[in-house]
Amino acid sequence: MSRVPFPDDSYVTLIGRVAYAISYVEWLLLGDLSRLPDLPEQLTVGSLAGKPTGRIASEVDAHLPAVPDPEVRRFLSVSAQALHDLAPLRNHILHARPATIDGAQRLNRWRLLPDGSGEAFQIDEAFLQSVLDRADEAITDIYRVRLPF
Repeated sequence: MSRVPFPDDSYVTLIGRVAYAISYVEWLLLGDLSRLPDLPEQLTVGSLAGKPTGRIASEVDAHLPAVPDPEVRRFLSVSAQALHDLAPLRNHILHARPATIDGAQRLNRWRLLPDGSGEAFQIDEAFLQSVLDRADEAITDIYRVRLPF
């Protein structure tokens, strides 16, 4: 018996699916690096795998000009853009805190912004589904430019 007031299983499952889908997008990039030709030494799975999602995207962007093959550059660029788009959405979910909202356990995102203002919103099923849909779109975009084996 846990003292944690867990939300219903369908909500928790959706959170897990979002986290897994975004990790899958990361791996589409990281997993292909070892087979791509002429990459700078900074773009290896070993140098990127331990970094946060947004940092991986920024590292790829920073080294794109050194990638000679335009198809490889396009794959890297599309993958990095997907990570740039998804990282803040995943962070909203993973850095939210439990709350009772309308009688149900849900995550509530509350944070201060650099300008001193703040934002707060519920991580509801619609938000989670929209992030999962965006991850699916990103995967489709990446597959369109992914180099064949």
